[in-house]
Amino acid sequence: VDPNTTDVGEEQSIPVDAQGNALLVWRKRTSAADTTTDSLRVFASYYDASTKTWSEQTRIDNDTVRVRNLKAAMAPNGDAIAVWVAGPGTTGDVFADPSQIKSAHFNGVTKTWEAPTRLDTQTGPADTPDVAIDADGDAIVAWTQLEDGVGTYQRIYVDRYVDGSFQTVEEIATQGDGQAQYPQVALNDAGQIVVVWE
Repeated sequence: VDPNTTDVGEEQSIPVDAQGNALLVWRKRTSAADTTTDSLRVFASYYDASTKTWSEQTRIDNDTVRVRNLKAAMAPNGDAIAVWVAGPGTTGDVFADPSQIKSAHFNGVTKTWEAPTRLDTQTGPADTPDVAIDADGDAIVAWTQLEDGVGTYQRIYVDRYVDGSFQTVEEIATQGDGQAQYPQVALNDAGQIVVVWE
């Protein structure tokens, strides 16, 4: 899958669809010669169950800062959503150089990735995204974030992917709820959603 055997791939996520096709999503440096953490990027490869072959790796992010906390989910029809955190940048300080939640959609018919999208709408640091997808390819993404960098408690935000596009970001755990972090999401084929967090 990855011809660059001199560098280490990490944070792998590998969802599978109903036909046994799979997507491998991981992060690695763009070149083995670049040892900085800011060169870590998101790559993906598609496994075709009918031919038992992997596609060439494809970079799916467009970030200029490090990426981390990758997650991916794949629908029975082959559509998929990948999410990750972009940042912090060169400072390494999430408050001085805050992180963002990014997502990219994989089309199960064309076997191609769409351009990545930023999901969060706040300026505060965002982290720990999770994603779930249903049989129709609709999805839910949740993450934790400080609202515009204000306050000491993180909040939980969600955004739904419906009929080919993300909707409106919603805050479901507020400042008054105390510290909220590490969200996990579940979504069934009836469109019912459950989000839990610490």
